[in-house]
Amino acid sequence: MKRLNYDFTLHVFHCFTGTTEEAAQAIERGFMFGIGGVLTYKSAHLPEAIEGLPAEALMLETDAPWLPPQP
Repeated sequence: MKRLNYDFTLHVFHCFTGTTEEAAQAIERGFMFGIGGVLTYKSAHLPEAIEGLPAEALMLETDAPWLPPQP
């Protein structure tokens, strides 16, 4: 990897559940967002918080069995 001379630094908010404002601040700093089962919770505000974020900034996480999606 040293020969590639590539910066492998990557910052990911694991299991992101923040606000729209927090997402905007993090995206400005180059963060990515781990999105898991919380997205499906009825009380989650996550769909609104991540709306408009670039798809390349989102990572799907399973976190099974701790944060299972809700039907």
